Amino acid sequence: MSQPNVSSNLHASGKFAHASYSVSVIQHTLFSRISGTWSREHNVHFIRDVKRLATHFAGVRWGFLLMLDEWELSTADSVDPVRELGQWCYEHGIAGTALVYRHSAIKQYQLQKMVPGHSAGYQTQHFETLELACSWLAEGGFIDSHHLCKAMGAR
Repeated sequence: MSQPNVSSNLHASGKFAHASYSVSVIQHTLFSRISGTWSREHNVHFIRDVKRLATHFAGVRWGFLLMLDEWELSTADSVDPVRELGQWCYEHGIAGTALVYRHSAIKQYQLQKMVPGHSAGYQTQHFETLELACSWLAEGGFIDSHHLCKAMGAR
């Protein structure tokens, strides 16, 4: 298993035997692409990088866009760390999370166990396309233009 590589102050990535991720900052949004089957160990690296990058938003409402089409679910021991990350994000100004994946009842079930739905000043939305998620983020004021977000998704 390789260790995550941080390529700049506003981007991080990790590649493991059966999973990988990248996280970037786009204006007031963290943009992440996740793939493979995730364990608690993968989440430790991902969470560290998310927290490091989210400090960029100190004092500002921010959003989180996660591309999950290539995510193949998570082990049971990885649920609690993701819940704890959700609480940390909420305490540090997150206002919305956009989860993008082709409809999958099993993914939706696991995501509902891990990611908070709605709280005061916060909501999670599930989308089947990046375009819809980007439009929602633009409407929320997290990005200036959904075109920038879509460009990031094309990487």
